[in-house]
Amino acid sequence: MKYIYTLIFLIITNFVFSQEVETIIYIDNSISVNRASKLASEVEKVIEESNDIGFLIMGDANKDGKLNYKLYDLENDNLLDDLSSICLKERQTQRPQVVFKAISTEIYNNELIKFIDNRNKQIIPIDLHLFLNASTFVLKKIYTKVIERLIVDLKLTDERFNCTIHLDYPKEKEQYTESIDEIKNKRLNIKINRY
Repeated sequence: MKYIYTLIFLIITNFVFSQEVETIIYIDNSISVNRASKLASEVEKVIEESNDIGFLIMGDANKDGKLNYKLYDLENDNLLDDLSSICLKERQTQRPQVVFKAISTEIYNNELIKFIDNRNKQIIPIDLHLFLNASTFVLKKIYTKVIERLIVDLKLTDERFNCTIHLDYPKEKEQYTESIDEIKNKRLNIKINRY
């Protein structure tokens, strides 16, 4: 009998771990446009590790009250070649509500989360990468207004959700560093990378 339980356990474990991780990249380069080549280099590393599974969202402020972001599929063969020009296009900074809405909309559109039995259920593991300026991240309270809200509202689980926050931080400021350091130890599945 214990062999049957072991077999069932192995089958379930194999199913869970065989699901491909979906990579979501969100870029706000409204302040980082003068460092577009560095931004493109950092994004390229994430795309190369993604196995071409997922999408990139180039954020922008709402236009006429509607979401105004640009979406790119990571499977696109030309994406890496076009990355520098994509990152060079200056966009307006987004309010946290717009960032949340853009990411959550694409998570639902790509069926990474489904509404089952009157509640959200995470179907596919998600690897979220946010590329932001350090000042935008701290002053707009992106951690609480976007990341924590995504986790709570979409019912993302620690086992199936990882987030890396890539901060453009060329000139260190004490107030930003303190805020960033406070966040670093809040959750194991959330990492901060400064470049």
